[in-house]
This record gives sequence, C-alpha cells and structure tokens, in this order.
Amino acid sequence: MFPDGTGGAATYIYMKRLSDNRPVYAVESPFLHCPERFTCGTEDTAAMMAEAVLRTRPHGPYLLAGYSGGAILAYETARQLLLSGHQVQGLLLYDMAAPKIRPDPNPDALPKVLVEMMVRLMGGSRNKWLDQAVAERAQLHMRNTVRCVSTYDAKPMPFDKRPVRSVVTWCKLGVAERLDEGFKRTLASHGVWCEEVPNFMEDPSVGPFNWTFPANKPLGPNGWDKMVGPVHCMAVDADHFSLMVPPDVTKFQNALEEGIRYCVT
Repeated sequence: MFPDGTGGAATYIYMKRLSDNRPVYAVESPFLHCPERFTCGTEDTAAMMAEAVLRTRPHGPYLLAGYSGGAILAYETARQLLLSGHQVQGLLLYDMAAPKIRPDPNPDALPKVLVEMMVRLMGGSRNKWLDQAVAERAQLHMRNTVRCVSTYDAKPMPFDKRPVRSVVTWCKLGVAERLDEGFKRTLASHGVWCEEVPNFMEDPSVGPFNWTFPANKPLGPNGWDKMVGPVHCMAVDADHFSLMVPPDVTKFQNALEEGIRYCVT
C-alpha cells in the first residue's frame, strides 16, 4: 500500500487486520526522513518504490493500492513492474484524479496553502507530530508530493502490460463542505475554487488536487480507463480526508476488502 503525501505507513494507522488475514505492506516514501532531497519526479520515485516491492516479494503477482498522491505512485510503480515482466493482479486506487500534468499557477505558494488545508482536515492523530521539527519535515514532504504528482507526464499502460483488474474508489463528499468562508477566500486568492466547473475531474487546468473540493464529483472512471483499461468503480460516503480516520476509515477498509475480492476472483 502506497501512502499519501505524508509518505509514511501512518497513513493507514487506523486500519485493522484484513478479514482474510492477508499480509499488508506499506511502501514508504524513500524521502520520508529527508524530504529536502525529494526533488525528483514520479518516475524516479516510483522506481525506488518498485525496488522496495521486489526486495520484499521478488515475485508476483502483486496487489498494489494507493490513496491520494500514493495512487499516482502506485500506478507508476505498477507500470514499471509490468514493463519488467512482473504480474500485477490488481491495482486499487483511492480518491485520486487520473495522472496528467496539472499546471500550478503559483508553484511556490500554492503547495503551502494546500498543505495547510490538509493539516486542518486530516484529523485523528494524523496531523499531530512530536515536535515542530518533525511537523516541518512532514509538511515539506507533503508539499513536494504535490509538486511531484502535479508535474507527472503519465504514460498509459500498453494493452498487453496492464493489471489483471483495476479498481477506482471515489469519495462522494467534497472537502469544501468542511472549510470556513475565510479559508475558501484564501484558496480563491491562489486560484483554487471550491465550486464545480465543467469537467473538473479531468481538466488539468483546475490545478493539482483542486478536484477534491467540490461536492457531487462524477463517480465513473474519470480518465483512469484511458490509463489502465477497464476499471471497476466504487464510491464511499466520506471526503478525501475523513476517509482515513475514524469513523469513516471503516468505510475505506470495507471498500479495500471488496476491491481485493474483486481483483483476486
């Protein structure tokens, strides 16, 4: 399982053991403890994560899952493993728009604003750190993840090099519903709008992660079918950040287990 922008296994801290006792491994970011060195792109980062997968399990078939920015890294890792001759039985992606270059009109300021929002909304113990230095490292990693995934020029998987099955699960709720009007104005000043615009799930001009804000997002493939082929689509009653903390994390776990069953049967 590939973590979100925090880069660590703690993304999934509230998960319980899977009902079939299947072992679960978290593929942590290679820059988790040195986020200042996180300057490379998605392809290079995923190559390091693919090496970690192969060190743990040299032979597939693999089930790869990722949430938020981790979904992009899971996709690219799966693509590289498949091109190397490995089998990916299932690719499970959680609430992340299909990868494409998403121009950032304010590359210095916008990631900081987005991370401020993420820290506000993550909830539980996920936005609490031991000290200020740890908090600063975590937030730097989050900003660099925004940069990494929003500049990723993704390549679709070849027809004969795809996962056996792919699942995309969306959050039905938008995070804008939990933001106060003052913070919405701050976001708007950086070109981030909380209202729907036409084709906001697939239009790269909406920028990195801006698609998470509006409610009523479409719950179909939203472009992932162009990357991996046929996609099984699911949805849960949660927003992008409540999904990983109680009580909504139970919905995530149920969706994960349902997705795994779909992939292996």
